[in-house]
Amino acid sequence: MRVKRSRLIVLAVGVLVAVCFQLFIGYEQIDRHDSDVSEFFVKRYPSFQFVYRNPVHCGECDVAPLEDLTPPELKEFERYCRARHGLDDIAACYKIYDDWQKQVRRNLGIDEAN
Repeated sequence: MRVKRSRLIVLAVGVLVAVCFQLFIGYEQIDRHDSDVSEFFVKRYPSFQFVYRNPVHCGECDVAPLEDLTPPELKEFERYCRARHGLDDIAACYKIYDDWQKQVRRNLGIDEAN
């Protein structure tokens, strides 16, 4: 009887850890030209969605203009921004990646006009 109870406790703790992991850890898929990269991140708000994709940022290519995103991509970006950065304002979230792209271009000596 005691063995069954300890197994039940271990199982309950395992399920609790798995649910907490699902709620507070996200997994970002980053598309690149030659491969896919992924990274884990701590979500700013709990959510059962685990896999996220940022439709604006593709790794090695330029940041996609916000106005070129389709409505489903905008919704995906909104969910991503809320989970990853805690932002409900997609323009503010977009600015993070746009500024990052500008910094990379400056560091590489690439003219912004090109």
